[in-house]
Formats: sequence, C-alpha cells, structure tokens
Amino acid sequence: MNTQPHLSKPGDVYQWRCKTRRFSTGNIDIKLSLGTTDRQHALILARKVSAESDMIMEQIVGSRITPEHGRAFLSEVIRKERAKIAQLGMFSRVDSLDPDDDARHDAAMAEAWQRISSHGINHNVSEEASDLVRDNIDLIRSDLSSHARKQALKRVYQEQTGQDQLSALEYMQVMDLFVSGKAKAWAGEAPTEVLTAKAKPSSTPSLPPSTLRAIVERMNTIKRTEGIEEKTLRQYLSFAALFTKLEMTRSAAR
Repeated sequence: MNTQPHLSKPGDVYQWRCKTRRFSTGNIDIKLSLGTTDRQHALILARKVSAESDMIMEQIVGSRITPEHGRAFLSEVIRKERAKIAQLGMFSRVDSLDPDDDARHDAAMAEAWQRISSHGINHNVSEEASDLVRDNIDLIRSDLSSHARKQALKRVYQEQTGQDQLSALEYMQVMDLFVSGKAKAWAGEAPTEVLTAKAKPSSTPSLPPSTLRAIVERMNTIKRTEGIEEKTLRQYLSFAALFTKLEMTRSAAR
C-alpha cells in the first residue's frame, strides 16, 4: 500500500480513506469503498480520488461544504472511474492477440451491429444471444447515445450537406444510415454500392458519389501502408455511403 497512502483493505474490498483536522469541530474522517477486490483497479481509483480530494478536503475544512457533500462528490468520482475501467476492460478483450479469440470477438461485434440495425437500438435482446454479443450491444448503445457521437454525426452531416440545422427526424435518419453502414461493414459487405443503389440519381449533388468514394479510397490506400485493419477501412467506406445516400436523397427531394 506504500504507493498510495489513502488505500487500505480492511476486508475483501479495497477502500479509500482520508483523515484531516478541522479546528472548530475536530477530525474529519472520510471512508469510501472502491468496490473492487483487484489491487491494480484499486490503485487507479485511489489515485484519482486522491487527486480530487485535495480541493474537497480544503472546502470541508473551510466549512464551505459539509463532509456529506464532499463524500457524495468523491463517491461519484469513484463511480465514473469504475465505469471507465469496465469499458477499457471490454476494449482490451475485443483487441486480443489470439487470432481465434480475435475472430470470435469480431463475429460477436458483427452480430451485435446486425441486431441493432435490424431491431433498433433499444430492442430487447433475445435469450439466445451470447454474453459477448450482449456486452457488445451494451457498448454500442453507450456510444450511440453519447453526446460525443451525436455531435460527431451532426458535424459531419453539416459539413457534407452545408445545412446548419438538423431536425430530429433528419438526425434519426442519419443515425439509421450510420448503424446500417456499420452493420454492413462488420458483415464484410460493400456498403457504398448497397446504399447508393437505393437512392435516386441526382444531376446536381453537392458532392458526387464518385468523388467522395474516390477520396475515401485514396485515403484507405494511405491507411493500408500504416497497418490499419481492413474492417476499419470498410467502415470509412460506410461513412462515405452514408452521406452520399443522404445528399442524394435530399437533392432528389428538392
């Protein structure tokens, strides 16, 4: 425990503890369960809480916040850090060095995207789905509902269409196309050809499909020399398909 003085293990689960003195009311003793029996995870959590605790303990000593409020804040820090650790653990399992295990995870991710594409983001996952597929579905749902993903889709939509505003209906259409493209990419299909075939041709699209595809293919040629996986390059093509489809549909409706 020498590397982290606030870390202790009174039982099976590690805890973080900090004591300080407030002259008006005596000692302040805050103890928080880290909710883990794993020493490495406990060290990560303890360091994060310790970094956040200096300001909190100063506020408590100065009577600007109560110990209860300080404890609640630090508990939230632990909760968020544990969520990050869990997600990173999922990523590390997906990125395996064993080819067979890697193939198993790829198949599970492909199935997860296919289920979400076919049945919607919030569908009830059938009992036949494996635990790995369920984990991947949870991971995808978390990403699709995140603020960062929403902003990214809106930003690329605006760059491709020149439209400053994106209605709720248009956003749902963009999301549907994004999910469909991801599912096709993970399934190993050619998403650009599949998606553009469904769109009516337009005589004046702002960015011709051939131009956009050519740009992405040139980029993929460069990325291959950098060792980028083919499934990632297929995803780039799926993005091109998504916004080509969107632009052609909007042009046809004008």
